[in-house]
Amino acid sequence: MRIDSEVDATTEADARRRHREWELDLLLAHELATASPAAARMWRSVGEEPPPAPVDVTPQAIRDDCRTTDLEARAADGRALLCENKAAGGSYEHRQPDSYAEHCAGKQAWAITVAPRAFLEHGASPLFHGHVAVEDLAAALDSAADGLTAGDAATTETRHSYRYRAEVLRSYARDPGYVGNPDDHVRQVGDQYRALLRSLTGGAFQLTSEAFKNRSTDFATLNGGSVGRSRLMHKLGPGKSAVGEWTIAARDGRSAP
Repeated sequence: MRIDSEVDATTEADARRRHREWELDLLLAHELATASPAAARMWRSVGEEPPPAPVDVTPQAIRDDCRTTDLEARAADGRALLCENKAAGGSYEHRQPDSYAEHCAGKQAWAITVAPRAFLEHGASPLFHGHVAVEDLAAALDSAADGLTAGDAATTETRHSYRYRAEVLRSYARDPGYVGNPDDHVRQVGDQYRALLRSLTGGAFQLTSEAFKNRSTDFATLNGGSVGRSRLMHKLGPGKSAVGEWTIAARDGRSAP
């Protein structure tokens, strides 16, 4: 076997969450740029009066510490609203809330988290100036559509647009993202793998109970060993096993314990 120092630590679940968050970036960029009722809800979450359109929206704007903001909306009067968008199964990166707070300090700038209510109920950081549930953005668009009476083609188009965008946002919020896999076959494979690992290592390493309980089965944490101060992580994907900071790949292309 060979040792490869480049470890692919990105799981399929992480990739799915990132793609979902990119979708939310696109949806919210439209709302902010057009100063829609959903955008107004975001500005008011930090106690600010919503600016009129047009609003300059920059995806992946660079903050003072060179980290990126999902969306930065800048009004003509110089006020800025920074949005960190999360999927239901997402999480903040290391010191991400601190970075936003430090960037906005002393400026006409406010940072908010926009995410499904399921995320905000358990993971919202108090370091953000505001938090907005995706479901509330959908409700704002629906309410605005209700207030538009039948009229010319432009009014009709706007009403239908609000309704459609509200449903897209609701659909995003309903998506549970990364969920467990209750498949019995997956659990059976996990039990067999646990037995094999115990046999190969004399019980020195054991898979934790969380292993083989998701749709990707990419990673499993091993109990019973360490690399420095780190717990061992075993990559179950084809051809590689990641242990600590190293990747061990079997010659025959199969995962190596």
